[in-house]
Amino acid sequence: MFSPLIDGRLDSLLGLALDQFRAGLAVSRADGELVHANSAARAMAEAGWPIQIADGRLCAQSAEHSALLLRGIFEAAQAASLARDKPFERELPLSAMPHHGSLAIAMIAPLDATLDGRALVAVHIATFPSLNDCELPVVTKCFGLTKAEARTLDHLAKGLSVAAAATALSLSVNTVKTHLQNIFAKTGTARQKDLMKLVDDLRSPLAHI
Repeated sequence: MFSPLIDGRLDSLLGLALDQFRAGLAVSRADGELVHANSAARAMAEAGWPIQIADGRLCAQSAEHSALLLRGIFEAAQAASLARDKPFERELPLSAMPHHGSLAIAMIAPLDATLDGRALVAVHIATFPSLNDCELPVVTKCFGLTKAEARTLDHLAKGLSVAAAATALSLSVNTVKTHLQNIFAKTGTARQKDLMKLVDDLRSPLAHI
C-alpha cells in the first residue's frame, strides 16, 4: 500500500520515533501525496478507517471529507511559504458518522521543512469516543450550556462539520460558530479535539449521576 521509495525518504530514525506514538501521524506534500506515515496511521489505512490511501494520496471516508482534507493540506502547504501573524492549524472531521462508537478528526499544520524544495504538511489523525445522547444532559448541566449550545455540541460530537451542523439545525454557519465559541469559553477549551477529550474524561465519573 505504501511505496518503499516514498516511505524511505525520511530518516529511518525519525520514522522509528514517530512509530512510538499511538496517534496517527502522516507527512504529505501539498497535493496530499504521502511522504511518510507512522505505524498507527498505516494501521488505520489498512483497516480502512478513518483514513485511506488512494493512488498514493491521503483520503477520508467520503468524497466530501476527502476534498476537505486535501484542501486543508493544500492550504497548509501554501501557508508554509507565507508570513502569518498566527500559526496555521486546521481541524477537520474525517467521517460523517461514528465508527464503532468513535469519531475521528485530522489536525493539519505546515512543517518547517521541505523535500526536494516542496513544502511538507503534517497530518495528525486523532480518534475519540462519540458523545452519547444520554451524556448530553450531564455535559449541559456541568458547564451551564444553553439549549442551543447543547444542540450544537450534540451535532458536532456526532462528527458533523460546522456547515453540516448549521444545515441540520436550520441555522447560519456564523450562528453555529458563535455557539461553538461559547462552548469553548464555558468549558475552557479552544479546539474541538480538546472539547471531546474533556467530555470523554467526564463520562465515567458523571455518567451515573
